[in-house]
Amino acid sequence: MTEPRDQNAPDTHQPKASGLALRDEMLRDMSGGESLSLGDIDSIIQYDYSTEPLFSRQSRVISAIASLHADGLLVVGDPGYADEPVESWNLSTEDSLARLRERYVTHYDDFAKWGWSTWFELTPDGERAAAPLKGDTS
Repeated sequence: MTEPRDQNAPDTHQPKASGLALRDEMLRDMSGGESLSLGDIDSIIQYDYSTEPLFSRQSRVISAIASLHADGLLVVGDPGYADEPVESWNLSTEDSLARLRERYVTHYDDFAKWGWSTWFELTPDGERAAAPLKGDTS
């Protein structure tokens, strides 16, 4: 497998000084109706854990997504059109993770198969869980 591309690291991303878990970072970054692509999440993990081998970084991504999805905080799906929400796969956590692994791990060398084709956004419960992470307790 090819090592990830450094140019994907977001320009405004700050390294985690507090050791914020990827799960919490994703909640915070998606709060307020934002969606993240798998490419966005991969860029975050590349930046925060650049010294780890690829399989470790991929494992961190899949574990965070599995945790958020199993807790009902995250929608996994295909990109929505224009300003529409993510088109949910409407699959169990297990089936969603199998599809995610197929795209992200098996075909990691082919960014087009996973980078912009898999998207995530928070459910209403996810938005509530994210509020304290942004300092908004309303």
